[in-house]
Amino acid sequence: MLQQYVFIYLIGENEEENKTYKERIKSFIINAVVETYKNSLIAFNALRSDSVSGRQPDIILLDQHQVKKHGFNFLEEYKDAEFLDIKKTKLYLLSSPHSPLLDHLIIADPLMITTIPKPLTEEEIEKLIEY
Repeated sequence: MLQQYVFIYLIGENEEENKTYKERIKSFIINAVVETYKNSLIAFNALRSDSVSGRQPDIILLDQHQVKKHGFNFLEEYKDAEFLDIKKTKLYLLSSPHSPLLDHLIIADPLMITTIPKPLTEEEIEKLIEY
């Protein structure tokens, strides 16, 4: 178990999966604050709102597959958000199944740290903090 404070946005359409991942993260990182969002549109609005109060997530876990706003569309808006310090937040793309094409896209985008295959395991959660 890790003791450090971490503020995480978990963005994905599957609410049951979000709940499971949130519980898993909080059981492994004791001082984690995990906010879940059903889609990227809602999450982006929350980012804007949080930035007004000086809050910004340390980590964003972004599910690639979303209907309302695809993960890569969110990334484009995120890059252009003047109200954020985009270098402050680590971005990870959750993918299922893992794809070498995604790895290529991640390498091409300096803001993305890496892809994380689903389901999110304790080993993957530990890697979030190590990067």
